[in-house]
Order: sequence, then C-alpha cells, then structure tokens
Amino acid sequence: MPHANSRNTSDRPRLACYVSMKPATPDERRVTAEWARSGACFPAWRGEPGHGHVEPWAPPRLTDLGERLAGLRDWA
Repeated sequence: MPHANSRNTSDRPRLACYVSMKPATPDERRVTAEWARSGACFPAWRGEPGHGHVEPWAPPRLTDLGERLAGLRDWA
C-alpha cells in the first residue's frame, strides 16, 4: 500500500525505517562491507555533525541471512 510521511497528529513520536531491497552494485557491496566491519558511520553520513567517528562498540555480528541482506555475501 503506498504511503508517505505526513504530519504527526499523535502525542507520541513516530519512528520510521526505510528499507531498499535491490541487487547491490559491486561498489555498494564494497561500501557496505567496509561500513559493517569497521563500526564507522555509513559513508554518506560522515560529513554530518556527530557522524564522523567510529562507534565505541564492536561492529554488529551478522547471521548468514544478515550478511546476505546487507550484500556482504552472494545468494546461493
């Protein structure tokens, strides 16, 4: 069902997560792999205030499915 952002009429905050599911290009796969393994912020956000550092915790440990969804591994 198509939808878009609109004015929040609730007294509670609205949270959204946008997901794009498409085959990744080789360059997108390289960037995602570097991002996932380093703990650094996604490269496109690094110029934004507060996003230019490596997180102080370990990078996420992805399952087999998570690695495939992130584009780090090929689908069989």
